[in-house]
Amino acid sequence: MVSKNLLEFAAKNYGFDINTFNVEYVNKWGNPPREIYTFNKNGKKYIIHFADSFPADEYIFKTKAEMDFICYLFENNISVAFPLRANNGKFVISTQDDGVDYIITAIEMVNGFRWDKNDPDKWNEKVFFNWGKTMGDMHRVTKDYTRLQKRSQDE
Repeated sequence: MVSKNLLEFAAKNYGFDINTFNVEYVNKWGNPPREIYTFNKNGKKYIIHFADSFPADEYIFKTKAEMDFICYLFENNISVAFPLRANNGKFVISTQDDGVDYIITAIEMVNGFRWDKNDPDKWNEKVFFNWGKTMGDMHRVTKDYTRLQKRSQDE
């Protein structure tokens, strides 16, 4: 669980009520393992990610590039969850807590459920068609993506 200091920092910078903060899911298999947190703001649910980062500058750059790419997909009508800007207008914020650097991002939560690859009722022809269509659409618009480095360094 994140510290109270990190939680208060995030609530202040993203403008959400600290009482809406929840732990939704613990991914024990990640490297390193991560907890998924949510909060509510203006009637919408958001996922917030706290990542300890080493080295911080490199991880911040990569995270900004990822958020920029998600925005690009959204701007090109690809169905993705849109990142939430912090009060300072940025998609990625950072802070230190107990001597550790943290990168914080938030993104709108979408409806759905976790896929179980062993559940044949969820892996069907319609799912594969839609998945393939989305991947094809992403590939099509990604071929023209050129702003990665410039925008990520400017943010």
